[in-house]
Amino acid sequence: MQFGGYNNERPLWQMGSVPMDLTRTLVMAHIVTAVLVAMLIGGGGGGVLSGLTFSAEGLRSLRVWTLMSYPFTHMVSIGLAIDLVVLWWFGSEVESFLGRKGFAWLYVALAGIPAVVVFLLAPYLTDMTLAGASEMHFGIFIGFALIYPRARLIFNIEAKWFAIVLVAIGVLTDFASNEWMHLWFSVSILVVVFLVLHRRGAGGARTIAGWLGSRTQRTTARVEEARIIRQQQKEEATEQRIDAILDKVSEHGINSLTEKERRILRDAGRRGK
Repeated sequence: MQFGGYNNERPLWQMGSVPMDLTRTLVMAHIVTAVLVAMLIGGGGGGVLSGLTFSAEGLRSLRVWTLMSYPFTHMVSIGLAIDLVVLWWFGSEVESFLGRKGFAWLYVALAGIPAVVVFLLAPYLTDMTLAGASEMHFGIFIGFALIYPRARLIFNIEAKWFAIVLVAIGVLTDFASNEWMHLWFSVSILVVVFLVLHRRGAGGARTIAGWLGSRTQRTTARVEEARIIRQQQKEEATEQRIDAILDKVSEHGINSLTEKERRILRDAGRRGK
């Protein structure tokens, strides 16, 4: 499979001979804003960036625009270059699967919904400042792995195994460093990607949903089976006590019964009616 390919919709615009879909346009937007951020910081205007990054405190101050501005607030770095390569390679494949409008909604959801999760959890966990789109672009890669789980990547390893290992590393890293807010932020990104791709019928997402569904059904069946067994054991124990009481009546008469034993017999008589 060739990654970073152009999808079948008409390009948004042309950059020379290169047709620019939404994915490539986003890559260019991130490059331009990274250069602007570097120039702003170099010119002594770095304080402006605090009004573009996201935090729960900022949203409480009605800086609503930060829900969409924070992904484009990043420094020029090797990490940014890797993020944009990931978006370039895998974003076009996800865009081709979802369509331009579906991919646009996915990108907006990846920016907004996890940020809202941070806002809602801030009163209970440490507030978290969001800047850059690294986690969002990781979510795009997870989306690719859900669409093409058996696609071969570097070292001929299937995409699903890359996704599983990277998710596990991220979860364990956050757990070991007690970064609970970042863990919830990352989990919310995975949930958004899964729900969107599952709704559109991605094979890997359907497989996971089926596995989760079958696990839930098996668990429900085991719980019901255990409940039935406990009920049967209770009924057998009650019958044994009644048999013992009837034997006592046969040997010693009704007057030999205690009040508790009389009550057990009365209850058994009512159940028998």
